[in-house]
Amino acid sequence: MRKKLPNLFIVAGDGRNSGKTSMVCRIIGQFRESEIVSVKISPHFHEPSAGLLLLESDDGYNIFGESSLWSAKDTSRMLQSGADKVFYAQVTETSTHIAFERVLDHISAGKPIVVESPALIRYFDPGAFVIMRGSEKPDKEISEIEKFPHVSYTIEELDRTERLPVLLSEDGWRIR
Repeated sequence: MRKKLPNLFIVAGDGRNSGKTSMVCRIIGQFRESEIVSVKISPHFHEPSAGLLLLESDDGYNIFGESSLWSAKDTSRMLQSGADKVFYAQVTETSTHIAFERVLDHISAGKPIVVESPALIRYFDPGAFVIMRGSEKPDKEISEIEKFPHVSYTIEELDRTERLPVLLSEDGWRIR
């Protein structure tokens, strides 16, 4: 059973360059005054770049806090967009939910959270879920996550939309 988190907004995509980070940054910017916390979850383990500070490491995951505003990394872009805090988690497939639960320990209860992760929807029932669809042929099989209630966007639609049809209240995230 998936854990319900109405303050959670998940952004997934059908592949690289589908617009996931652009969507996350737009949401953060639109709700800048709400002190949003952002999380990027990646299945790729590599040496952390400058600005990523290791917060926790265990079998199957590493959790970092982003401290750099001045790089082209996705997590820096999230800070530049106005996120209050940004976390980056490197995870194995079987540790995604465990790592995210550990990230939640670093966030005040009820604080609005926007996460870039296709896998997280398997474990959590968010207030809102968006799937970004690339203009090119998808490079990820996403039929499993498409079964969950969602709204789809392309990067072109995102670029044409001045204000996203998203609401944030004390009850959590909602898409109009």
